[in-house]
Amino acid sequence: MLPRGLTPKILLLVGFTALIFIYSYQAYLRRVKEFELKKIQTYSDNFFAEGNPEVVKRARPVSTAYKEAELMTTFGKPFSDFKDDDWASFWDIIYKVYPIVEPEEPGLPNKMRQLSEGEIVNELVNRYQMPFVNLTKDGWNIFFDIILNK
Repeated sequence: MLPRGLTPKILLLVGFTALIFIYSYQAYLRRVKEFELKKIQTYSDNFFAEGNPEVVKRARPVSTAYKEAELMTTFGKPFSDFKDDDWASFWDIIYKVYPIVEPEEPGLPNKMRQLSEGEIVNELVNRYQMPFVNLTKDGWNIFFDIILNK
């Protein structure tokens, strides 16, 4: 048990020490707070990514049957040989939300987004050689017109 007058003095000493500590490290504490707020914001944005119009530029239609038929008649292979699983993975390339490969800062989670048209082109060329390897700019325009506009 401490004497009566010593308790307030100890509390004042602890308070002043804490105040000096906070004042000395305020810039560091501010950076840590801002970083943690960015991290929380990124997690929140990723959780609600499907409903965010900045993330989801292309909405998956209710039925893709018309587009599938048009792709089969316009481009032939590989679309004419596609099974249900192939179509599902193809449509995921077009409409799914993916994480960005590199985060903005080390320690932050990856942000979610849809693939850009250039990334779609690269993914399709890598996954399905025919007919995408030999498509010209006009062919890609026809492809994206079928995929995105109808």
